[in-house]
Amino acid sequence: WHSSSAQRAVPCRFLSAPCRWTLLVYRSARSMSCPSSGVASVALVTLSLGSRPFVQYTKPLMEAYAKSIGVSFHSVDSYAHDAMQGIPKNLSTRFRKLPLLEHFLRRYERVMYVDDDVLIGPAAASLFALTPCHSLGATLERHKPAGWHALHRRAACDLYHSPNNAVWCSGGGNQLIFNSGVMVLSRDAHLPHLARWRDEKLVCRVLCDQLYLNALLHRTAGMTLHDLGGDFNYVGSELTRAVTTSGTAGDSHREAAARRRVAVRDACLLHLTRKVPKLYTADWVTHRALSWPFDVLQCARNATPPRGSAARKAGLSMPEADRRRAILARLPSVGHKYEIGAQLCGKKDGCCAQRWALSQRAPGEGNEGAYDSG
Repeated sequence: WHSSSAQRAVPCRFLSAPCRWTLLVYRSARSMSCPSSGVASVALVTLSLGSRPFVQYTKPLMEAYAKSIGVSFHSVDSYAHDAMQGIPKNLSTRFRKLPLLEHFLRRYERVMYVDDDVLIGPAAASLFALTPCHSLGATLERHKPAGWHALHRRAACDLYHSPNNAVWCSGGGNQLIFNSGVMVLSRDAHLPHLARWRDEKLVCRVLCDQLYLNALLHRTAGMTLHDLGGDFNYVGSELTRAVTTSGTAGDSHREAAARRRVAVRDACLLHLTRKVPKLYTADWVTHRALSWPFDVLQCARNATPPRGSAARKAGLSMPEADRRRAILARLPSVGHKYEIGAQLCGKKDGCCAQRWALSQRAPGEGNEGAYDSG
């Protein structure tokens, strides 16, 4: 049944009721509303086990985000946590996300999961409000080449093949892999299927839980994906391209650099993937997102409240400025000076930071190399 609801009159002879006609109302589960806020029914969850220094930056932003959208926040940072109890001893740490999701979906109607290396921008909109109630919200990895998707699709189909995902495995449907580092799930739509992970032989082939979850999506009848878009899972490799340059000139390179600069400004969530030094990148991003020059992670296209070009030029409201200062006050210091270009470039010859990425001028101190918020 695909329509949101339907109704028809049924004669009493089909029902044990002392009436002439009874109105039956049918409503599909997919059409039912589900909450986008409420600390008792909606939760933001992350998993952070072991030594993870960059969490000093990511966790305060997660807590601030949960508070701003009115949901509970849970950071599972110990094997003693209830979510980690009863897990088979032979379960790889790469799959601990699965029992964690099951645990919280049994307690909340909707759950947003983020990896512990995800920075949430100060103006990010609620993904619960943006994701349809019974869809799986996640970002398709559109920045990856087609061969990357084909490689991991074949791996997922080899490991978790079933008749239900035959079309996907044979090259039909949407062939793009979604990233499992940021997801929105609902109890009704996803828990019954997700809870079957215990019956699976879970294996890593470069990707781990991400392979299984992609296979689960395509072999589960009625499960749909809502692509959150790159703004809500902007990856570290793209940040490196936006912040650094190899000195190549030409109009096409300048245009590409300008597009990347806008993309990093408009991103809402930044995923600190393996290709970036996480501690230094987290420090640089959070300080530029929360204080002048406000030129990264501003979620301009999806901000809460919306912030167009005129609003950005006018600056932050006093309450918002105070909120950002309060978050900033909770952040640590790396303890020494560093240059972000050197950190992101590594040993790559001819690579350096773009001039805008080095600017830290406040308004009125001159504009050479300063960020133009237009």
